[in-house]
Amino acid sequence: MMKKYVFWSFCFITIVSYSQQSTDEFSAFNNYSYQEGDPYYPGVSAMSSFILPGLGQFINGEPRKGVLYLLGTAISAGAFYTGYKKFQDTREIEPGESVYRNRGRVLGWGGLISQAVLMIYSASDASKVAKRKNIAFRSKRNTLSLKVAPSFMLDKQEKSLVTGLKLNIQLK
Repeated sequence: MMKKYVFWSFCFITIVSYSQQSTDEFSAFNNYSYQEGDPYYPGVSAMSSFILPGLGQFINGEPRKGVLYLLGTAISAGAFYTGYKKFQDTREIEPGESVYRNRGRVLGWGGLISQAVLMIYSASDASKVAKRKNIAFRSKRNTLSLKVAPSFMLDKQEKSLVTGLKLNIQLK
């Protein structure tokens, strides 16, 4: 009986702590805005991945995922081209042989639609990964900020102007 109680208590604590952590991460992700010093640019990653699916993944440091997106792009472009050629080759065939022509049409449209889906999903993924990596980078970095500024003070006893430097040190 005690073992079941300990087991279920452990499960409950684990689930609650995980849900709290994921809620915090979700909040940080939804309220994300680019800050100076972030190493990844979500907009650049998304646009480059939209133009050439996989490029944003390479920019974000995920070459395996980038290669998979590029391979998917090549396959869908090949399907579109093959379907287009089959459709063009069968333009002068009699109406009884239209099944071959329809296959070309289906293959062409399938390649075109899969290419569009790849472009959109790749851009979305690249942007999300860049944001997640920037949030993780922010939580890990400890930066030292040094600000040096000229300082002017009026000395009332000697009735003179005292100049110097003011040093402001912050650890973020």
